[in-house]
This record gives sequence, structure tokens and C-alpha cells, in this order.
Amino acid sequence: MEKRKVQKWGNSLAIRLPKEITQKLRLKEGSPVAIDALGNKMQLRPIQSKKENLDDLLEAITDANKHKEEGWGNAQGKEAW
Repeated sequence: MEKRKVQKWGNSLAIRLPKEITQKLRLKEGSPVAIDALGNKMQLRPIQSKKENLDDLLEAITDANKHKEEGWGNAQGKEAW
């Protein structure tokens, strides 16, 4: 068990996580975590993101976020356009 200090960060308090723990838990900047108070203890755990499948990704396509077609010029070689 490593000891760390709680420090002020803006209007909040923060604890720096040791590199060894972040590597072991595969945490990086922006990784979602859950924090809970359990009596006089604190529990911090990574939130596993759900794996998206192709149907989920295709469902998210809208006219607003769809890219326009790109022109790549005339066929070169044996390409069929």
C-alpha cells in the first residue's frame, strides 16, 4: 500500500495515482472511473467501456456527421469506379 496526500486542485481535491497502478489497470488521461464512499473507505475503480458493434456504429451516423464523397480523380491502372 502506498501513501499519498490529498491536494487542492482548483476548487476540488485530488490524489495523484502512481504510474505502476495506472499501468496495471490500463488507465490513461480521460479514462472513466467510478468512485464510491463505503463507510469510512473510498473505492475507486475503472469503468469498462462497452464494446461497440458495427450496428451500433452505423446507427450513430446522421446527415450532420456524415462525410461528403471525395473525388479521387480518374482511375489509374485497373481500378473500376
